[in-house]
Amino acid sequence: MTTYVNPSSINHHLAECEPAPEHDVKVADQHALPHAGTPLARQAGASVDNFLAWMLLAVVVAAAIFGAYYVLNKDTENNQEAQNIAQLVKGAKLLRDMNGYGNVTTAALQAAGAIPSNMIGATTGTLYHSWNGEVTVVGTATQFVITYRAVPSSNCIPLRANLSRTAQFVSMTNCPTTGNVDLVLTAR
Repeated sequence: MTTYVNPSSINHHLAECEPAPEHDVKVADQHALPHAGTPLARQAGASVDNFLAWMLLAVVVAAAIFGAYYVLNKDTENNQEAQNIAQLVKGAKLLRDMNGYGNVTTAALQAAGAIPSNMIGATTGTLYHSWNGEVTVVGTATQFVITYRAVPSSNCIPLRANLSRTAQFVSMTNCPTTGNVDLVLTAR
C-alpha cells in the first residue's frame, strides 16, 4: 500500500515545530568558520604584526647583548695590553746595565722570561699583541722603545690614555681617529 503525502501539509507541520537552535543553520553558513567576525576569530592565529614585533624585539635584544660583549671585550683587550706593556717596561728596566738599555731587545726579553705569557711569541720568535700586530723592543744607551704595530685607532686612543697616566714614557705616538697606527712608546 502506497501512502501519498501532501507537500503543503509537511510545510505547515514543520512551521508548527520550532527547530532546535543548533539545527537553525542557513545553507550559506554551513561552511562558515566558527566564531567568524568575533574577537575570538581574530585571536585564533598569529598575525604578521605580532610576528614582526617579536622579531624586532629579538633583534634589539641580540644587538644589545652583542654590543655589551663588544664593549666589554674591547676594554678587556685594552687593559690586557696595558698590563703587557707595563710588564715589557719592567723587563726592560731589569735588563738595564752599566751600558744603559743597549742590550735590551725583544730576543733578550724573551730569553729572560720577561714577556707576558699571554702574548703570542712570548718565549721565541716574533712577538704579537692582541690585534695581531708585531711588537718590538729596542734599547739604546739612554732609553728603550716599544713599538706596537697596526693598533686599531679604536683601541689606540683608550690604550694611550691608560698608559699616559703611568708617567713611564717620555713620548708616545698620537692616535688617529680612523685606521691603524704604529704605537711607539719611548721610556727611560
